[in-house]
Order: sequence, then C-alpha cells, then structure tokens
Amino acid sequence: RGVVAVAREADPALAYRVNVGGTTALIDACLATGCRRVLVMSTQHVHLPHCGLYGRTKRIADALFEGSGLDVTVLRPSLVYGPGSRGVFVKLAQLVRKLPVIPVIGPGRWHLRPLLLGDLVTIILDTLAHPELAGRTYDVGGPDRVTYDELLAAICTALGRPCRRVHLPIPVSFALA
Repeated sequence: RGVVAVAREADPALAYRVNVGGTTALIDACLATGCRRVLVMSTQHVHLPHCGLYGRTKRIADALFEGSGLDVTVLRPSLVYGPGSRGVFVKLAQLVRKLPVIPVIGPGRWHLRPLLLGDLVTIILDTLAHPELAGRTYDVGGPDRVTYDELLAAICTALGRPCRRVHLPIPVSFALA
C-alpha cells in the first residue's frame, strides 16, 4: 500500500520528488518485499498535449510503473466528485458563489465524464478482484459526457445562480497567470 502524488503546480521540485521519486521508492519497496501486483491511480491529464507539471510528472510515474516488471493496472479517472470539502467541484462552486463572472480558460468546449467517488471505489474493488487486468491501462469516467461550459452551467443551476462566463484565450490566460 502506498500513496504517491502531489497535484499542486506551485513547486516543481516537490512534484518531481513526490510524483517521480516517490514512484521509484514505491516500486523499489514492492520489488524488495515481493509485492507483485500494483494498482496505480493516475490521471487523464497525461493525454493533454500541454499537460502541465502534474500531468508530466504523472506521465513519467506511469512509465516507471509500466517498466517496473510488476503486474501493474493503471486507472486514469476523469473528474471525480462526491461528498467532502475539497476538489474541483467545491472550488468551482466557490467561484460561482463569489464572482459575478466566471473566467474560463479557452472555449470551454473540452469534454469530461464526471465520475462519482462511490463509482470509482466500485471500479477499484472490481479491478482488484480481477488479476487478469494487469498490464492494462484504463481511462475511467462516468456515464455522462459534458463540456466544461455544461458542467459550469449545471453547478450554477444547482446553486440558483446565473452562469455568466468570460472565455479567455489560452495565451492571455498564461500571461495573466
């Protein structure tokens, strides 16, 4: 059992130390103790052409696991939501409550398949129950395919707030950041 991930983009050294160095340490520990089977929770960020620090370090970690000689199954969940006080949905809801206009980087037309946390837990348990899934990677998502704009609109509707958005071109967003 091990946890290896830092999602924050702020400190590149920390992200590499944890996401890559921690992966190497976990692989070494598995090999040293005779653990053969590993379930890796990765991210769909690895598919993005400009995936940022988190996606790059997770891409490296996935490659390390896949080349480790261990029986590895990789799950790459989409946006996960559920009860709690953290995560993307909570942050978006806070923005909707506070801001009169919600900034959206890019056109807001990229698609996601939000996945309920309980469904992800079921998928994890089902994956662990089937050792024959080792050596495979799965993108995991919920049943509904929505655009980012549709997701924002649903959050606004649930909160009873108007959904005023301003779409910022990606280069402008990077300049502002």
